[in-house]
Amino acid sequence: MSIPSLELFVQPTDGTSLFYLPIAAKAQGEPAYAKIALRLHLQNTGDSDLTLSGIKFSYPNSPHADSQMQGVKIAVDPAGDDDPDDGVIKAGTTATWSNGVVDLDVSKAGENHHRNEVYLPLPLPQSIVIKVSCHGFASPKTLSMDLVAYTKPASGAALRLPMSQFDLDDGEYLVTSARHWANGGANGTQIYAHDISVQKRVRGDWTQLNDGATKSSNADYRIWGKRLRAVADGIVEEFADHYENNATPGAARPEGTPGSGNFLRIRHGEITVIYAHLLKGSIPEEFKLPNAAVRVGQVIGRAGNSGRSTNPHLHLEGRDSDTNTLRGLPFSRASVLERERINPDQSGPWVRLTADGICQDTVAIRPGWRLGPLAGPQLEAELDELVAEVFGGVSRGGDGFVIIGGKLHRVPPRTPRFKLLAALVSLTEHAQDPHKSAELGRSIEQLGAEIAAGR
Repeated sequence: MSIPSLELFVQPTDGTSLFYLPIAAKAQGEPAYAKIALRLHLQNTGDSDLTLSGIKFSYPNSPHADSQMQGVKIAVDPAGDDDPDDGVIKAGTTATWSNGVVDLDVSKAGENHHRNEVYLPLPLPQSIVIKVSCHGFASPKTLSMDLVAYTKPASGAALRLPMSQFDLDDGEYLVTSARHWANGGANGTQIYAHDISVQKRVRGDWTQLNDGATKSSNADYRIWGKRLRAVADGIVEEFADHYENNATPGAARPEGTPGSGNFLRIRHGEITVIYAHLLKGSIPEEFKLPNAAVRVGQVIGRAGNSGRSTNPHLHLEGRDSDTNTLRGLPFSRASVLERERINPDQSGPWVRLTADGICQDTVAIRPGWRLGPLAGPQLEAELDELVAEVFGGVSRGGDGFVIIGGKLHRVPPRTPRFKLLAALVSLTEHAQDPHKSAELGRSIEQLGAEIAAGR
């Protein structure tokens, strides 16, 4: 036979096309990329065993070179095979593989890690061809699918960051990258995950630690005990809030504690997000009920160091709500920048997230509304998004009024919403004045936080 008797089933997909995650540039003027991480089920439909020899991604009618996967025999998880390193898929069984991190040295002592996830500069080609080769066959088994961006997983919108700017002290940022250290097994559910810290530049160096701290206690870390927020509206599916915190950074987790430690699993539309390693006892009682409803931005717990965690941080992971397979995390209403490019006054060539993943390089993230200085369509889009969230409509109609469902509604005076609307109108009038618009932007952020907290 010239082609191996395989059936290929792939995720993440909407059923007809494969998803990729568009990821933001690390600074203005730098290229934006796409991240491609796939999980394959390889079903041997023949009567003979198959030995996997290679997997390759190709991109027809594009200048992108083929992506040749490394260590596929090591990364594949064949059903019914006592030796998972030989790449044998027995007749009638299904193996699982994903293109994440693989240790090419199979000895217990050796480490030779290689990253198989794919990063390609945008714009991305329209399609991808997956080629799976087996020993003894002249041609690979192929699967061709269109590529589509994964940008709006939560009720037609991108996600928010799990903290607001008001959860961070002055000069603090969320810090992470697209490169997660683990796959989450052959299913690859953690290839798109993030381990998030809080960092600040102190005397020229970036650190996770509070001033004078020594890593001897959990409280030495800036993120310890900080509020965590829902990234979208959702429903609580599962939680744990009773496991002991790891005693100190680097300490083994208490016996019987699962890897996720204290956690929340919340279904946000078509994506389910896992918030892991939370502080013991920090989940509010209202969210420890069957099918508890969660609103975007609500405080759902505090950052801790429970479970399989070497130091305080937040593990954030997305999965498809129906298939439990890997999904990327596109964010909005935040800005990112390579840490070394941030100026002492916190200015710099920041990149605004609109429906983007975090880039493969480590970046600082500044969550929240940053409306000034903006102008033209960018300002108008930001204002419409903000007013749609706060008022349920758009800001047409002038000071004291919004249009909701095509009807003009008055906002009661002397309320945070009225003050917010007045600031929004004023911002449109001063969009070209960087100092005034920056001042109004800060006022809008504060008023928005007050309104969100009072929901």
